[in-house]
Amino acid sequence: FFQDISACPSVHCSGTNNTSPAGPCAPGYFCMGGSSSPYQHETDGGHFTLAGAVRAEPCPLGSFQPVCHTSLNRAGIFIFPCDISVSERLCACLCQARTQSSCLQCQRGYFCDQLGLVQSTPCPPGHYCPPGATLPSPCPVVSP
Repeated sequence: FFQDISACPSVHCSGTNNTSPAGPCAPGYFCMGGSSSPYQHETDGGHFTLAGAVRAEPCPLGSFQPVCHTSLNRAGIFIFPCDISVSERLCACLCQARTQSSCLQCQRGYFCDQLGLVQSTPCPPGHYCPPGATLPSPCPVVSP
């Protein structure tokens, strides 16, 4: 039994005359207490949350997550206006729920050397980057 919802992070209370929280915050969002919605704080690009999160976690090394923002239309249906650097189809897929599985592995020819990246870095000349690379690898020297 919760007396003060502001003291209960990770949950929300919808409506009035609540005797207990309505449920956890939604995946892709986090609640820090006092929330009347499961969508109190949207997770930023490069980060993810699971249901009931009190903070966002960064995508791991070797991965990234593009910036795209979700919002609700008047009918309460999620719409996905996307960052221009990400295709609309990809953005809609990623933003449905920013969970760890929505962090994308760095693709071949790119590397991801930090936590919480929103884009991968192209592999520099003279190096190669396999999928999921955290750093570029120098091309081997071939002896004649």
